[in-house]
Amino acid sequence: MPNFDWRNVFNFTDQVIRMMNQYGERKQVRPLAPGCLILDKFSGLNDEEQMTHRALSLMGESKFWAGLVFMDTYPWTTKVPPHVRFKIRMDIDSVERTNKIKDRYWDPGPRADPVDDLRYVWGGFAYLQDMIEHGIIRTQTGKDWPLGVYLQQMPYPCYVDDLFMLTLNRCFPIFMVLAWVYSVSMTVKSIVLEKELRLKETLKTMGVTNGVLWVTWFIDSFLMMAASTSLLTVIIMGGKVLNYSNPLILFLFLLTFTTATIMQCFLLSVFFNKANLAAACSGIIYFTLYLPHILCFAWQDRITKDDKIMASLMSQVAFGFGTEYLSRYEEQGLGLQWDNIQTSPLEGDEYSFLTSISMMALDTVLYAVLAWYLDNVFPGQYGIGRPFYFPILPSYWLNSRPQKPKELEKPRFDNLVNQAEEKQKTNHEPGDEQKTKAPDEELPSCKHQDKRERLGKGKTEEEEEEEEENKKNQEEKQNGEKEGQPSHAYFEGEPAGLVEGVCVQNLVKVFGRGQKPAVDGLSITFYESQITAFLGHNGAGKTTTLSILTGMFPPTSGTASIYGKDIRTDMDTIRHSLGMCPQHNILFHHMTVEEHILFYSLLKGRSLSEAQLEVENMLEDLGLPHKRDEEAQNLSGGMQRKLSVAMAFVGGAKVVILDEPTSGVDPYSRRSIWDLLLKYRSGTHQTWFIITCVFKYLLFKYIFFCELEYFQIHSPKQ
Repeated sequence: MPNFDWRNVFNFTDQVIRMMNQYGERKQVRPLAPGCLILDKFSGLNDEEQMTHRALSLMGESKFWAGLVFMDTYPWTTKVPPHVRFKIRMDIDSVERTNKIKDRYWDPGPRADPVDDLRYVWGGFAYLQDMIEHGIIRTQTGKDWPLGVYLQQMPYPCYVDDLFMLTLNRCFPIFMVLAWVYSVSMTVKSIVLEKELRLKETLKTMGVTNGVLWVTWFIDSFLMMAASTSLLTVIIMGGKVLNYSNPLILFLFLLTFTTATIMQCFLLSVFFNKANLAAACSGIIYFTLYLPHILCFAWQDRITKDDKIMASLMSQVAFGFGTEYLSRYEEQGLGLQWDNIQTSPLEGDEYSFLTSISMMALDTVLYAVLAWYLDNVFPGQYGIGRPFYFPILPSYWLNSRPQKPKELEKPRFDNLVNQAEEKQKTNHEPGDEQKTKAPDEELPSCKHQDKRERLGKGKTEEEEEEEEENKKNQEEKQNGEKEGQPSHAYFEGEPAGLVEGVCVQNLVKVFGRGQKPAVDGLSITFYESQITAFLGHNGAGKTTTLSILTGMFPPTSGTASIYGKDIRTDMDTIRHSLGMCPQHNILFHHMTVEEHILFYSLLKGRSLSEAQLEVENMLEDLGLPHKRDEEAQNLSGGMQRKLSVAMAFVGGAKVVILDEPTSGVDPYSRRSIWDLLLKYRSGTHQTWFIITCVFKYLLFKYIFFCELEYFQIHSPKQ
């Protein structure tokens, strides 16, 4: 049977069915009665619209196979035209979709899957087309030509059949992004923690510029992430995850993304003031910025090159495109090479692997500029923000001194007296005959007052003489007030022949809208070679005042000048001559005692030889020569505090600010710290500010703060 093909099988089967149907009609066998086997499969309709409605109805009953539409025939046509055009309309599940010419997610390999790729065969489309064409030939010629049909798929070139790589193509971008989530969280946390602990502002107070701080963070983060990138490249290439790509291209690609990620960490750190919150949110934000790449991957046949470039302004998306192209070249058995990084593995795509690297480099610059700008304008909880237009100010780039808004006026002694008298009048209603309290009764209490009262019974002769002198002064003040003369007893007169160190003019600080001022109209002048103590209860404004002078807080109004330089405009210059010891220790846990002194001395502009000499002198003054190589975290609390106090004097600071230098230490360490201060006091040409309750035999002047309603200036003898 050389000419026996599928049509012969169909004809033979058709004859058998017809015979069974006829036999069933004669024998009246109900299972084979007419209606059970319907051999007339064709139903003629007038137009295509009627056929469509009929087909939809039959599809609901699973009785529809195909619809035939002859384009050049009409109900009144009697002859078949010489050229017949027709359409075969079938259920979409039985044929291929025709709205796309290729798969959305293309993978190398032939379309040989019998279920998904050969629907035209098993769905019957090819058989129906063959029958119709043979019927047309038979009608036109009047003969039944025994033409055979031969089916064969088109040949396909060699390709790599790697199921792992096919899976990796979908997952590789997200895996690579997730690999950096932990590093991002820890980097942002470390930067914000430095800000939260005030280490950043303390270092700036000691003369470190903002740019130096960012550069050191970049070097530290880059070295750690570059090591991880190198190890990741070795694992990917050595573990045969990628077999064809150039290892150097992969390393440069990952290194570019690492740099962009570090800059993105800097940008994220600007928006947070709490380290733990920053660590949690930064990881989430970092991963969220990758999600647009998933949408771009799903709609890659719809988006243009410009759309991809706009999305690549997020470095995670640009990185996703790059890893996607990397895996596609691996699927094709080519890998990324220097000659194909400028082309796309996808047909008609103008975006390339080189474009991905270029966009990540652009993102690096963009993130760095935004972090620099926002950190200057919005420094956070601590620091003085610059105006939003500061990049266009010549003073910022040329480091020149801008014109001051208003020339500072030195607060005179008479002005201070008048301010105090006006505040006293506003505190008393007219007609109030309550007697003015003695100055000692108005002085704010100290936390050591009870202890001194308990020890009052055993007073020394010197203390008794001091008490008698104080009583005599109080009597003179009261007599002067009774005679109606203006009393200057609350203020010590201005010294003669001393250089002005710090001049405060009408300083005001309000932390929140509608809140009570923390500092309210403070005006005072401090002189060189004087040691001034700020005394008062918690919340009186002592630390706030000194924080404003060091640049940690911007003033709400008013200003101050330090050796002629305005804190509003010349803070960077002022900090070179400023030494500070805040309430908390400003120590780095893994630096030794010697390294601390050397580090801060070099920050103040000392040469290496001068800094080394200062290290030896400072160790001797601290009494810590035997601890010079000991890390700060291993020192006792008293030694740590003593080292923190000493940091304020390193580099020959002109203005020294000590905030509770003896807080949290035992009596022996407190005595040791005061001995250290007494040693540095002799022959000093510095301006000292100390917040403390222990001030005897050390200070030239002390100021009492009492809810900022008034302040009093005295020397210890008064």
